[in-house]
Amino acid sequence: MSLKTRRIIFILFIIIFIIITPLIISYASGYRFSFPRKIIQKTGLLVLDSRPPGAKIYINDKLYQLFFNKYFSNKNNYTTTPAKIKGILPNEYNVRLELGGYWPWQKKIKISGGGSEYYDEIILFKKDLPSLVNKDDARQISVSPDKKFSVAIKDNNEINFINLITGEKNNFTLNSISSPYSSTTQPANFTILWPASGQRVLIGDEIVALPGFKILINLNKFIQPEDSGIQWSLTDETIIYYKNKNGIFNFNLSNNKIKTILNFKLNGLIGQNNYNSFLIKNNNIFLINQADKSSSLDIYELNSNNFFKSIKLPYCPECNFINFKNKYINIYNDDNKILYIIDPLSTSYFPVKKDISNIWYFDWIDDDKLLYANEFEIWIADIYNNTENLLTRISEPIKAILWHPAKYIIYATDNKINLLEMELDNKRNNIELIDFKNISSIYLNAVGDILYFYTGTGAQKELYKLNIL
Repeated sequence: MSLKTRRIIFILFIIIFIIITPLIISYASGYRFSFPRKIIQKTGLLVLDSRPPGAKIYINDKLYQLFFNKYFSNKNNYTTTPAKIKGILPNEYNVRLELGGYWPWQKKIKISGGGSEYYDEIILFKKDLPSLVNKDDARQISVSPDKKFSVAIKDNNEINFINLITGEKNNFTLNSISSPYSSTTQPANFTILWPASGQRVLIGDEIVALPGFKILINLNKFIQPEDSGIQWSLTDETIIYYKNKNGIFNFNLSNNKIKTILNFKLNGLIGQNNYNSFLIKNNNIFLINQADKSSSLDIYELNSNNFFKSIKLPYCPECNFINFKNKYINIYNDDNKILYIIDPLSTSYFPVKKDISNIWYFDWIDDDKLLYANEFEIWIADIYNNTENLLTRISEPIKAILWHPAKYIIYATDNKINLLEMELDNKRNNIELIDFKNISSIYLNAVGDILYFYTGTGAQKELYKLNIL
């Protein structure tokens, strides 16, 4: 090789070094040349992780591969979750995760220069077919508060218990159950009440222990037919409260003794006709007072029976307490579909924190966030910040909604069950889990991995389960 050739090669290496070195330094510093814009831009970072892991990553419908694997590897080494993708130019990208046997996850993600976007808690839901659990003529269905058991009552008074975690079924008949029939052929509904623990249930007059399905006691030996408003204590599952024309009482299951909680006569109260609903919570007695075509929430101290305060309500003769565990007092007007959310200890002149109209279905996410729906819309309300946000509108009537702890909303129409991602933007995932006929109700088990749903019309119902995680 001549001296002239060597000099030319040397000069070429110097030129290449001068050109490439700044590019390498810029790339290492998070800069890239944008060909569409013909400028050098600061890049961003995208972190993706899913449960389960191993999902393929598509960016703008192209399967993502690292540069080295794409051009220098003979194998199909695609990038899967978890992944940290560096050097992304600022723009909005359509990102999709795919894993065999699971519904894809997809979202438009905006990457900014020098910014980082973290989607490291992505839940992938299973693609599965529903399986039949039970086929019966259930006229009443109820699920325990801990979402571990469901109970269905058939027309012949046979009780079907289903363990929502294991799928185990137990059937038996409560022979001594009260049968308040309106006629010889039309059975009326029984009372079904669960304590907070879900470890026992009151059906009619019988209290049944779960699991084990042992009948603990028959209440008709102690509580009379004219007694009403039966409810479990929120803190002690050995205590049951009820009322009659004389006052409010508790019945102790551990010693079968009855104790007066509030004596209407001694406290100058008119009687049970004025109080269609009561609640004992946080050492207070709450009563909805209906008098002279006006309504109020009257509060008495539990231990002393002293009158504490009265909160004026809109006239609602059909109002009742619901959602006892929420920190606020929830009063629902079923006729007008209005929910009153009240902070009874507030010093505010108007302690009704919020009243929500046209509310058909609802589920508390936490003490301050309420998920609710009317016939065609799904909303979320933040009681603390006094805000409401519309999540979606659909064209079919909504039959039920549930909150899933993976930050998804499960909602059912007559023929479909969908998963809606809980994001306050217009980029939410909406997955159609199942297309079925005559869906009437949906339930999620305590783990959140199995969705149960009833189908059918009238008394002929079928219970299905669907594995979603």
